[in-house]
Amino acid sequence: MGDESIACPACQAELGNQRICWLCRHVLTDAEVEQQRNPYTHPLATAIAAESGPAEPLVSIENPYLPPPPVGDSRVSGPIEWILIGGLILVLIFLIAAAPGLGILVAIVTTPALVRTAVVVSRKQRHGAVVSVGEKSVVFFASMAAVVTASVAAGAAFAITCVATCFGLLFLESAAPRSSISQQAFPVLLGLAGLIGLVSGGLTLYALWRRKDARAS
Repeated sequence: MGDESIACPACQAELGNQRICWLCRHVLTDAEVEQQRNPYTHPLATAIAAESGPAEPLVSIENPYLPPPPVGDSRVSGPIEWILIGGLILVLIFLIAAAPGLGILVAIVTTPALVRTAVVVSRKQRHGAVVSVGEKSVVFFASMAAVVTASVAAGAAFAITCVATCFGLLFLESAAPRSSISQQAFPVLLGLAGLIGLVSGGLTLYALWRRKDARAS
């Protein structure tokens, strides 16, 4: 390629490998020489490349569609949260010691709400959100309200099933006074009523938490 003859672009005189035309004294630039030796090179691109000098290394560009990195502390619980959780545990212990029935009832209500709060906060922090203590408290009390609502629904389903079971057993007693079918069927029907109550409460709690998650997203 370096031995190919070139011509003057002004007067078309053959120059060989010379850069200065012997006829019109035109001085050929690097772009003009490259254009003749490589006719597929665009003149404008060659001139820009010759004037700009060596290419600079490419600068890496971050993907704008990636989620932002987590800001601040990514832990689910900080010192204040641990203090609140410890205070809640102490209250539960005191209630169970003083009034076992009330303490167990409060533990049943608060434990699922506390677990769901930890799950929701952890999910938000994985997406880069910073969750304050106030927002965690709102999630906890909303979860506890959902647990209370589900407990009421479970109790109502259990009570309705028990009432229907009692009327059915009374009908059996009146139809067959000497039969022991009602006595044998009572534990089974009572367990069935409890199962219906648990299923109703679980479905209600699942529906309420799904609706809250849909609103939050």
